[in-house]
Amino acid sequence: MKALGTGFKTVMVVDDDEVSNSLVSMYLSFSGHQVISASSGQHALDILAASPGAPDLILTDMQMPGMDGPQLVARLHATAKTEKIPVIVLSGLNAKQVDQARVGAQGYLRKPIHLDELTQAIGGYLS
Repeated sequence: MKALGTGFKTVMVVDDDEVSNSLVSMYLSFSGHQVISASSGQHALDILAASPGAPDLILTDMQMPGMDGPQLVARLHATAKTEKIPVIVLSGLNAKQVDQARVGAQGYLRKPIHLDELTQAIGGYLS
């Protein structure tokens, strides 16, 4: 695996739902981005700890067993390596149920994710 963040756009997708994770990851890959897929918050932290770089953007599910999206975002923002990485939350909850300020995320996408909405949400971070 190449070091993260070396001139190309790298996106980390963190979702315990295999179908959702695969769909988003494949779409991003076909769009030309390097994708790092993690099946849990802890898995994401382990990958990041083992890598010398950091992704350009993190997409994370809100509700996951073990470590949920808000806990992951808090852990990411507590370290110098990942504190400034933008995060977009993916959730089956409606927008009123997701408090982005509490989560610390820069954006929100409702599941099921529509690819045109995904493209629009990530565009400003990966251009």
